[in-house]
Amino acid sequence: MTAAHSTETAPQKLPLWRLILGIAVLGAMVTVLLSLAPVYLENYRLQQYLTQLARDPGFAATPDDALRREVQAKATALLLPLRLSDIQINRAEGGLKVQMAYAVGMNLGLYRVDLHFHPGVTAGPPHPTQ
Repeated sequence: MTAAHSTETAPQKLPLWRLILGIAVLGAMVTVLLSLAPVYLENYRLQQYLTQLARDPGFAATPDDALRREVQAKATALLLPLRLSDIQINRAEGGLKVQMAYAVGMNLGLYRVDLHFHPGVTAGPPHPTQ
């Protein structure tokens, strides 16, 4: 076979503008990820703190107000905007359930995003499944 009859085609080169655009998009995605990661990490630390707190034998006996203040103090130390009113405590059948809902506003240059978090923990007797 001659070169004129060959079915193979030469590989096409990627245009330089496409390569630059692709690298810019990937760079923007990495920048956004690195900007948001610290808030997610601090929320994870708050959740781990709650889990560890729930393992304490005296956790269920702690008064609601003291528990709210303790959790809110930890959130403040982690620079999370958790208010006392964001912490819900429910006691039922010997168990204790602590739930929170808060949002962190992040400004990403031209775009603002609110990240919503809902950490919580349940301690006490397990609830029967239906």
